[in-house]
Amino acid sequence: MKKDTGNTIVLVDFNQSTETTLSYVNMRIKSGRNFYLVSFADNFSEEELKSKLDEFESRLDKNVAGKIIKKGGLEDNIETVVEEVGASAVIFTLNPDGKKGFFSSPRSLKLISSLNVVFVVLQHGSKIADIQTIAMPLELSNESKQKFEPAVIMAQDLEAELKIFLPKFKDEYQQNAVNRNVIWAKSYLKDKNVRYSFEKAEDRKNFEDQFIEYVNDHNADVVVILNYGDTIFSGVFGNSTEYKILTNKYKVPVMIMNYQTTYRSKVPITG
Repeated sequence: MKKDTGNTIVLVDFNQSTETTLSYVNMRIKSGRNFYLVSFADNFSEEELKSKLDEFESRLDKNVAGKIIKKGGLEDNIETVVEEVGASAVIFTLNPDGKKGFFSSPRSLKLISSLNVVFVVLQHGSKIADIQTIAMPLELSNESKQKFEPAVIMAQDLEAELKIFLPKFKDEYQQNAVNRNVIWAKSYLKDKNVRYSFEKAEDRKNFEDQFIEYVNDHNADVVVILNYGDTIFSGVFGNSTEYKILTNKYKVPVMIMNYQTTYRSKVPITG
């Protein structure tokens, strides 16, 4: 097990989601990371926020390196805060009232694509458990270890099983390419001593719905999505259904990684 180091931003909204965030950080991330508590809540005064952050810190079994309060919304400040603290990961819980918040606009998607950090997205009530099974949707139409190397590193460190879900293509040439690359990927994973399995979608429609059921059927502890720079769900998800994974009905935590995130220091893992 590699020691997890680096700076992590914990976003705190002070609603029901706060408890989920607290539980996740305390129970799942056992590491040498430095944590920065950050709040953009606009329904409290600065004095109230300072008091609430102090109370949150007292319940956090981690090294808190700093507490930051910013005026304005998350989209206006997240890039600045990431740079200020040199963060490699951001952890937060979606609002329990069903609002998509940060992920509801094209600008937020662009920000995630531009920031080389890991985003851990939780839901109120997400299960908190040791990571034994990692589920991952993967297009795999070309042979490239960059497609899933960050997830492979994570699986190695956690000794977890990697379950990969593939889309079904209409184009026969593209489908044959995927089939060939699966053979290559299996050999690659075997060489890395990673337990794995592959499964293909039954049809071309509603890929994300099929994937969510796949996640539940295999009792996955986390979903890993790799961001290739143009959109989070490049090559796999349709524009109108990008949020289904993040707001999946089984409330499985989702980890969004930039495909360039190949260093262990960037991935917040269980120690």
